[in-house]
Amino acid sequence: MWGLFIGMALGALQIVALRLIGGKLLGNGKAWVKALAAFALAAKIALIVYILYLLYTASLTHLIWAAGGMLLGLIIASVVMIMLRKRADRKDNRVD
Repeated sequence: MWGLFIGMALGALQIVALRLIGGKLLGNGKAWVKALAAFALAAKIALIVYILYLLYTASLTHLIWAAGGMLLGLIIASVVMIMLRKRADRKDNRVD
């Protein structure tokens, strides 16, 4: 069951990391900044795979719980990010 909470944390951190790294990767920055962002993205993926491997060595059940938690974390974090963006857009577009 604890794998669910680890998975939720991993899922939420993926959304946050993609928001931070994705802007640098897709923006109009210097080439070395884009290369560093691509390396950070690859390192994030490698770290997640390593954590999932460690969970698999403990038990397949924990890995399944973690996978479900990651899905849940991705969904919840995505919804929260969309709600925050909509709130910021409403503040910017308010007519006084």
